[in-house]
Amino acid sequence: MGNTGLRWFVVREDDDGNVIEEKDEEPEQVVEKIVAKKVAPLSRKLGVAKLRSAFRLCIQTELMLRSTGVDRALALELLVIRLAAPMPRRKSA
Repeated sequence: MGNTGLRWFVVREDDDGNVIEEKDEEPEQVVEKIVAKKVAPLSRKLGVAKLRSAFRLCIQTELMLRSTGVDRALALELLVIRLAAPMPRRKSA
């Protein structure tokens, strides 16, 4: 796979929570059992709709940061607020 421009920063911890390794890796190297083991329960708890919404908000924020002169801290603070907000309920028919 060619260079996509994406990089992941991976931190591995021992059983006591101490950082044992930090490194910058290609996305293909990051998808490991330990990552899946940590993320899978969280993704099931959130559900597909919330994950899609969160991903959409992250992409919108990244595009905003890259294409405008918006203050980085303000944009990230707004992202956190939006991610923490409950999803709007669908109106009943």
